[in-house]
Amino acid sequence: MQVEIRLVAVRSRRTVDVARATRSAVEARLAALLPAQTVGAAQVSVTITGLV
Repeated sequence: MQVEIRLVAVRSRRTVDVARATRSAVEARLAALLPAQTVGAAQVSVTITGLV
């Protein structure tokens, strides 16, 4: 399974921290919703597409 997230970040925030926090939140949610063997195979990628 592959999950791709594209988002826009606030300029005053470190984009690396935003991307890491987003990825962690999605991985945690997937773990809560899906069987363990499915989550282990999931790849979550986060791309910052812009700054505001």
